[in-house]
Amino acid sequence: MDLKEAIKLLDYHQRWRQGIEEDFKYKPSQLTEAIDIVLEQVKKLNIDVFSIQLLCGICDKETEHEQISSTELKCLECGNISVE
Repeated sequence: MDLKEAIKLLDYHQRWRQGIEEDFKYKPSQLTEAIDIVLEQVKKLNIDVFSIQLLCGICDKETEHEQISSTELKCLECGNISVE
């Protein structure tokens, strides 16, 4: 499966999940393969999707913060963990 086919499958899966398509016509293994292919390409973009710029309450600098849980952020400058 190439990237174009993987995106097409994921788009179909999303429409099926939303009730727009009645039957899911792909095998679970094909869905897994499509997810793997798209994730591989996204990772090549080298974007840090888990960090954001925030003012740290400890080091008092606007620094990158990494999301470490659904409610906690870690300052990449001083290591402070704060709750959203």
